Amino acid sequence: MKLGVHCAVVAPTLVPVKSGDRVKTDRRDAEKLARCYRGGDLTPVWVPDAAHEALRDLVRARLAAKRDELRARHRLSKFLLRQGRRCSEGITAWTGKYMAWVKQQHFTHPAQEATFLDYLHEVEHMADWDQDDPSHMFKWTFALGVPAAPAIVFRLGPRLVHWLIALGLTRRV
Repeated sequence: MKLGVHCAVVAPTLVPVKSGDRVKTDRRDAEKLARCYRGGDLTPVWVPDAAHEALRDLVRARLAAKRDELRARHRLSKFLLRQGRRCSEGITAWTGKYMAWVKQQHFTHPAQEATFLDYLHEVEHMADWDQDDPSHMFKWTFALGVPAAPAIVFRLGPRLVHWLIALGLTRRV
């Protein structure tokens, strides 16, 4: 509330619309919004502050990095398959043993070797982003002073639920 005027931010998709109300003018829209606001039919939305937006950017960056890591793995595995290289039975893909096997691969043609090393470097680089400290994202929640961080992270990254539980427990202790 500033200057004594109450203001609420409402998402356009949350404004009730009659089926058949197709004529839109500024005046009609203003009257409809005033009626809905007075009747309590409008649902205000929460506008995130700078700290929340920073946390959301961090979550988006992590999710993008995980997608990029998956793509890099796919590129490397498909390259190996095109060259007829298959790992022996019993070794699960992308484990330590699998990566040791991948690193032992060499190619006779320099272009293939360069491609292989590029794909391998990309996979290792993407894996390193999260390996150092996978909880770095949640340390930022405290640094930013974001009380609603678990809800934001849950919305943007449902696979992070176990970290949210740990975060909730550490906040209570």
